[in-house]
Amino acid sequence: MRVYHFLSTCYAMDDLKYGRLKISRLEDLNDPFELLAIRCTDKECVKKIEKMKLMLDNEHGVICFSRNWSNPLLWSHYADKHKGICLGFDVPEKDAEDIDYVVSGLQCNKHSVDRDFMLKLLSTKYEDWRYEDEVRFFADLKEVDSKTGMYFKEFDEHLIPREIILGVRFDSTSISEQKFISKIMRTRTESI
Repeated sequence: MRVYHFLSTCYAMDDLKYGRLKISRLEDLNDPFELLAIRCTDKECVKKIEKMKLMLDNEHGVICFSRNWSNPLLWSHYADKHKGICLGFDVPEKDAEDIDYVVSGLQCNKHSVDRDFMLKLLSTKYEDWRYEDEVRFFADLKEVDSKTGMYFKEFDEHLIPREIILGVRFDSTSISEQKFISKIMRTRTESI
């Protein structure tokens, strides 16, 4: 399945250079209501969800993709206001988790909050986010990069780069960037 990841130019260049994508921690996702798409009045339930969220945040991360590269909102929000780059990847369908968009949150109580419920919650967002047409790739947080303090997923058979799409405001004045992108595109085209 082909999916798309939006980045500012400097991060896209680093990712292409090192053959990897950053794994986002749950606490770092841009939606402050991540894992809170719930209907629950029980304070114990909410506390239990927060506790499990912290536990999951220490063990697992996510790489967010879209099924669509042409949505101008995605370029504006995630690719430096159209100055960035969108990378297209082939990922196995079994590794991709579609997002369910809901008008009202998942019903829960303190007895229903378990690991399976949390995994379902990880793939549920409010309807307002539907424009992202999001697909998630979950990854274990194994080795932290000593230089950046971040976690990365290496390009492999589960994450195959296939396309480089430049934003309409992409600044191609840097000769080194032009040469690098040209070299990468030639290499990626040859490997398709």
